[in-house]
Amino acid sequence: MHWELVEPHLRRFEKETLLLSAEGIRANCEALRQQLWIAVADSRVIGVLITEIYSTLRGSICAIWALAGTQSEPGQLTAGLEEIRKFARGKGCIALEIRGRKGWERLIPDAKRVGVILEVAL
Repeated sequence: MHWELVEPHLRRFEKETLLLSAEGIRANCEALRQQLWIAVADSRVIGVLITEIYSTLRGSICAIWALAGTQSEPGQLTAGLEEIRKFARGKGCIALEIRGRKGWERLIPDAKRVGVILEVAL
């Protein structure tokens, strides 16, 4: 993988969300705990997406943890979702979970809101 092509997107995600560090994502991908998906348009990286599969009592879920890229091309970023769905089905997942901003509901019309993530500062 050419880390220098995806790192700027991951650094932006890190800075905006304070959820995962770019180095942590890289280490998790190298250890096969997370998967890195790259969106390309006109021979340039326009965004990255990170997935992670985890187990629940209902079955395995493929979670999209990070999505970062050029905001002017969100449709191109979500175009690869069918590939991710195929990957998740192939891994035996029962669902795709998307954690992100409310606006993603418009871009993924077959997604159903099943909960709310709340955070209390301590």
